[in-house]
Amino acid sequence: MLSLTAFLVWHHLQPATITDFQPEVISESNDNSVQIIAQDVAMQTESFPEAQSEIIPITLPPNPSSALKGLVVSSEGRPLPGVSVTCASGDPGAGIQFEKGILRSWLPQNKIVLTDAQGKFTIAAPPEYATTVVAAGSNGFGTAPIDQVRTNGFLVFKEFGRIAGTLKIAGEPAANHELLFSLPNSAIQMNFEDYKSETDGQGHFAIENVPAGEGALARLIKIPPSGWLHSHDISVTVEPGKTTQVTLGDSGAVLQGTVRFETPPAEAEAYTITGRLSSEVNKVPEFGSFDLAQSSIVSPEWKQQMTRRNCFSAAMNTDGSIQFDSIPPGTYTLEVTAIKPEESWRSPYLMQNRQTIVVPDLVNPYFPITIGEIVLNP
Repeated sequence: MLSLTAFLVWHHLQPATITDFQPEVISESNDNSVQIIAQDVAMQTESFPEAQSEIIPITLPPNPSSALKGLVVSSEGRPLPGVSVTCASGDPGAGIQFEKGILRSWLPQNKIVLTDAQGKFTIAAPPEYATTVVAAGSNGFGTAPIDQVRTNGFLVFKEFGRIAGTLKIAGEPAANHELLFSLPNSAIQMNFEDYKSETDGQGHFAIENVPAGEGALARLIKIPPSGWLHSHDISVTVEPGKTTQVTLGDSGAVLQGTVRFETPPAEAEAYTITGRLSSEVNKVPEFGSFDLAQSSIVSPEWKQQMTRRNCFSAAMNTDGSIQFDSIPPGTYTLEVTAIKPEESWRSPYLMQNRQTIVVPDLVNPYFPITIGEIVLNP
């Protein structure tokens, strides 16, 4: 464990100033850099050079970044006080969550501020990779490109909408199934409990306080002991102050099969068995260069293919049967896998079966298609 004193030289627009500071105790061998966040200066990370008599001199070059200032207004142009505002990238892993009317951040670089009594806000040092300004409150939500806010000086806040609909499975209303709303193309994660809904006895469901604009609905497939799989993702457009009606599962094929082990496990052993049906991808495009803003090294073509890919999940029933429903015509890869329930979903599969499934053009949800026996191999 090592405690170091750093000698920081800050070259800014004014003559250079010198500041001594004592960083936190360094306990890891890879703790070898310092991150600086200051007003009107873009966030910088500088690696430690060699120490000089237990003093580490760090020189930071000029890296000016003007603070982001703006005004949050309603659709009628009325300034809105007490609204939380932040800057974000398009990366879903950015660590920003919308929960009970406010934005929360898990990362220090994602600064969240509140608008003042006149609806104004200032974000002192927005991250360089930020592309979008997000504003959220108890009765609405708004986003705008950061360049647009810098130019226009304001962001329009849109009233929440709602989603209501019916879920059907094999042509009949499906009770006690859960659905989840999300913003898949945004850095904002919606609170799980706030945006989850369970169907009633007639298959009806509703989700309140939904941000206006493009979002997605997914089914939640329960897996023991306390996990979920996402399935049947669809895009949904929500209008401010209105209810968007959707009907899910009223078309497509129903596929039914049974699962068994090639070599039966010991009676004391328990496994979680799940299935995934994925539409085929034509080819793997070339990998691109690393993009810090998107935290990705895959090419835009690959991202586009994955966005268009249909994926459906299912869990094996206690009687050994497994069923996929509402499957559009096409060619799919079916993977059925088994892991121990106490292990993470990231754990290697203990047993697996992989095969190709073709769903014909003319299908009827009232007449299931049998896919036969699925044998799991070690």
